[in-house]
Amino acid sequence: MNDAQFSSAQARALILSKAIKRRDDVRVRTLIDDFAGALDYEGYGLEELAISGKAWVCVKQLQIEPRMVFAHPDMLQQHPETSLYYRGIATLSLKRVSSTVRMAYGSEPDIVFEKYDEQTQNWALEVTIEIKGGMDPAGALERLGAIKKSFDQTPARVENIAILGVVTPAMRAELDQMRIVDFDLYEVVHSKKGWDRFVEELFYHKLRLLPWKN
Repeated sequence: MNDAQFSSAQARALILSKAIKRRDDVRVRTLIDDFAGALDYEGYGLEELAISGKAWVCVKQLQIEPRMVFAHPDMLQQHPETSLYYRGIATLSLKRVSSTVRMAYGSEPDIVFEKYDEQTQNWALEVTIEIKGGMDPAGALERLGAIKKSFDQTPARVENIAILGVVTPAMRAELDQMRIVDFDLYEVVHSKKGWDRFVEELFYHKLRLLPWKN
């Protein structure tokens, strides 16, 4: 990577990091939780809203509030910014709703994926993701320490993923010892190959939501 590419990647990483810190997703989730109006999905027409009958029944059986899964015109008209939330969860196919995996944002870790356990009727943590966009090698080990602290708080069976702005040789040795799968932030954001590799690892190997593609 030449100096120009490095500067560009650093600027993009800074923008992404600032967006994560703003927690726009948390604000939008609050808008959906606090929406006072009644959302009549069935009266509007499930087919008209592109909601499959199977997905609707599954969500109702799990006693999940439909607004937390399905977008509604009344919600979008009053709070257009909620489309951010629905675009995010729409990355999972409706055919896979029966697994009702849900994604949530936080501070430590940044992103978590949970699966609903029908036997215990509770949500169980499956995968966590930590994003460290800093590209200054001098602070690399400090950022790794923060990642360790976050991952140490998760149950042993939980899979952990790190998305990093830079990885030094010392960091690489530590990451390999910790057995953490990590991805380059620039490649995930700007490279189709990098993004595809991340999606395959997360949704096929970790969450087992995607079919294997030959």
